[in-house]
Amino acid sequence: NAAQWNMRAGTRAMRTDLGEAERRWRTTVELLGNAPETPESAELGVRARIRLIQWGARRGTDTAEVERLLEDGRRLAERSGVVGLRAMLTYVWGTQTALSGDVEGGLARWLQGARLAETTGDPALISALAAGPILGLAWTGPLDEALWWTERALRAAGGDPDLGATLIGYSPLVRVLSFRAEVFLGAGRLAQAKEDAEAMIE
Repeated sequence: NAAQWNMRAGTRAMRTDLGEAERRWRTTVELLGNAPETPESAELGVRARIRLIQWGARRGTDTAEVERLLEDGRRLAERSGVVGLRAMLTYVWGTQTALSGDVEGGLARWLQGARLAETTGDPALISALAAGPILGLAWTGPLDEALWWTERALRAAGGDPDLGATLIGYSPLVRVLSFRAEVFLGAGRLAQAKEDAEAMIE
């Protein structure tokens, strides 16, 4: 249907034209708002809002709008019964919070999202959402805990750079290696940081 088409169009535009992607996701939300709710439409509505919050964090979306998107997203996610959606919504909430300047609050939500992902047993979701705790803990410590999440993410990814990329818009494996390099630098382990940097290039 039209809502699904716009969601897919937004995903395709994500890497080349973020403004167009955002317009498509907003259209998805509008179309679903004018249609009867079903489990499928609820899931699609959450996914559209996740994208709007995720990329809005980088574009400086108005706080009041983010709160509306979160409130609607949580309501739909609860009704859908899909734990993975709740995990993703919590994760992007963490991103919004951290990029707004509240690193501790962002880390708390990243950890909550990553722990929810663990309960799903989905390796793509686990590897993707572990990136948040790694970055947050690289900033705040303890670094040993950041490395624990790194190893968890790498085990879940199984060396596949594409696993989970459709969930967050980029390769979780590459992102995790990038964040682990930052952790290694913070710990003074320069040789290991260099190895991760070279692995990302490969």
